[in-house]
Amino acid sequence: MLLAGGALVVAGSAAFAGVNQTQAGQASLTGTLNVQWGDPDPSSGNSTQRTNYTLTDASGTTTPLAISESVLQASGGITALNKQRITVTGAQGNTQPGSNQTPAFNVTSIALVNPPAPAQGALPAPEALVSGSKAYVNIACNFPDIATTNATASYLNGLVGDTYPGLSHFWRELSYNNVNLLGSASYTGASGLGFTLPHPRSYYLYSDNSTKLDILAGDCTGVADSTIDFSNGVFGINMIFNSLLSSDPNQNYAWGGSTPLTLDGVSKNWPITWEPPWGWGNQNVLAHEIGHSFGLPHSQDPAIVANKPYTNPWDVMSNSWYPCSAPIQMYNATYKCLGQHTISYHMDMLGWIPPAQKKIATSGVSQYVTLERLTQPTTGDYLMAQIPVTSTTYFYTIEARKVSGYSGTSYDVGLPSSAVVIHSVNTTRSEDAWFVKALVNPGDTYTIPETGDIIKLDSATATGFRVAINNPLPPAPPSNLIATPASDPKVTLNWTDNSSNEDTFVIQRSYDNVNWSTIGWTKTNIATYTDTTVTLCGSYYYRVYAQNAFGNSSNSNTAPVSSILPLSEAPTNLSGFAYSTTQVRLSWKNNACNLPGQPVTFTIVRNSSPLTTTTANAVFDDTTALAGNTYSYKVMATRTSPTLSGSSNTISIIMPTQVSMASSAESFVTALNTAGADQVIKITGSFALTSTLGIQPKQGVLLVGGCGASGPTITITSPNYAPLDLSWSGVTIYGIAFVGRGDSTATPQIPLVKLRTPGTGNAPNRTVCTAVRYSP
Repeated sequence: MLLAGGALVVAGSAAFAGVNQTQAGQASLTGTLNVQWGDPDPSSGNSTQRTNYTLTDASGTTTPLAISESVLQASGGITALNKQRITVTGAQGNTQPGSNQTPAFNVTSIALVNPPAPAQGALPAPEALVSGSKAYVNIACNFPDIATTNATASYLNGLVGDTYPGLSHFWRELSYNNVNLLGSASYTGASGLGFTLPHPRSYYLYSDNSTKLDILAGDCTGVADSTIDFSNGVFGINMIFNSLLSSDPNQNYAWGGSTPLTLDGVSKNWPITWEPPWGWGNQNVLAHEIGHSFGLPHSQDPAIVANKPYTNPWDVMSNSWYPCSAPIQMYNATYKCLGQHTISYHMDMLGWIPPAQKKIATSGVSQYVTLERLTQPTTGDYLMAQIPVTSTTYFYTIEARKVSGYSGTSYDVGLPSSAVVIHSVNTTRSEDAWFVKALVNPGDTYTIPETGDIIKLDSATATGFRVAINNPLPPAPPSNLIATPASDPKVTLNWTDNSSNEDTFVIQRSYDNVNWSTIGWTKTNIATYTDTTVTLCGSYYYRVYAQNAFGNSSNSNTAPVSSILPLSEAPTNLSGFAYSTTQVRLSWKNNACNLPGQPVTFTIVRNSSPLTTTTANAVFDDTTALAGNTYSYKVMATRTSPTLSGSSNTISIIMPTQVSMASSAESFVTALNTAGADQVIKITGSFALTSTLGIQPKQGVLLVGGCGASGPTITITSPNYAPLDLSWSGVTIYGIAFVGRGDSTATPQIPLVKLRTPGTGNAPNRTVCTAVRYSP
């Protein structure tokens, strides 16, 4: 049930501009202020906005107010007063001849009741005014004298839905998931075509053909009240009408704001919109009006038309139609024109800009600010910057807007361009934010007329811009740079910050102390940096300088890093095998840093006694072993400076005592018919060194030979061990492969042997090659 609590009236500053203010005596009223913004259909040719102000007292009586711009500014402005409890002083206006409107109370002064404490610091801290799920009910209401069809529930549910381009998705993306419209529902009556209002449209018009908004709201919610439980989590109301709200084209408005109603026992200033067909038929219009119901005012571009709120193409709360005619048009077949996002000031006003991503820039101090794009940010860089002018209510905002580079859909692709966008914000104005400049190209500048601060687009980043806010003084140089290496590997830099006006510190690195490159930056007052792009054993030089928009400081001292050493430089993974009865090949992993003038030497230790010293990197052949003996080996690495002394693991090698010829099953026959041709064979059968011969050696060696006097060229292609040329017992050996090397549990590998016929003439039709193996 709808309760008015008193006479419901409509008011507007435009409608009551001519109210007689010559009444004798002054009076005061106390209550809650509600604001309703009226936005004209651009196709009507009317570009004049309307703003209604009403005050509802404790008894529920609503009084229209006439408030001049000067009184608003002196009282703090719409943003500070909307939905607040106030006391107004002034005089009641007279009823105009022929008018059926309640005369407005002409306000001469406004005072907040229990005003908030003064803001601390340079600028007032934002309050999270809108967060969480905000369920709107969409109520389709039909004028009984107009047969035009209204929207369907399916259409309206999609319009406020949580998938692109639904308005829950729109506000979720815009607010960084702070707010959505989940839980919204649409009601179109028993017929599905809309609820029928109790009166024709003319009943809801004043004598000047403006709309009786509060009476229309009361009747539209009233006819749906038996269907909707307004007490069950409903945040706001979208009233969807089947016709224009006035018969006069100059009064053809869509509206958004708040109005006092008691619905199902809930008395509050309800966020509410009034939508004619061109309003609910375009996504951008309802997005705009819902913004008003959140309390957002218009912005404007006064350079285009002074005091006209539909001239700022960067803001859905101004020229929301711009994306439909932008270079990349934002148009949807179902929901028509799609709105762009709003500006950073509005987002901050509703508490959606994280404090850590809002830069308060001190006027007169030079600095760099890296701004991330306002829509779909991907980094933790600043989302906005503010430069105060004369008070906490007057400042400039700077934001980054991008038209491309998004991974999916984005509402900002319909902007004029990618740019750094600057607004002048005076929170006491009716339109708080005025667009002043878009910096598009590096080097573009804007000078704040009140302070002389210069804002310059320095460079573009992948998803934003680097901006210089400057004055003529470069910063003082940093000092006491210290570089501390660690084995991660990384180098941590620390220095002394000697400047108060730097915006960033630039970190540079060199390999030779001559040629330098920039490897990173830190933000203001951050005097530490970690370089994680270094490598073990590397040597580096570092220096740092401070930077602002007007220049660089001189360099800090140079901090050298002689070498980044691993946690352990001892050799590891020592392995070995006997490739004859007296020869052992050792290999290991070298983990030591070879520093200039400080070579690493390796001592081969056999049976606990040093055998020899070598500088070979990671391989050594012991040719002094004896057949049948067992040897233990380890490798020791040494270096004088920095001191290195470390040993590898220890291995044991059993030397073979004989070479056994292969059985007939271990011979293979191949025909090599063409000189220079390849013949690939695979050793199979018993020669696979498996249990077929009852042999499972830890090390085994396959020799292939006996392929005629000249013999073919033999290449071992698997496993990947290089062939050796050997002679054994008068048999010419042409190739060698190591089979089953390593752990005895390893699966023996079967090599592929590739034979190439020597010479240029015809080869014998038949060549017999014998496979020979030996093992310990």
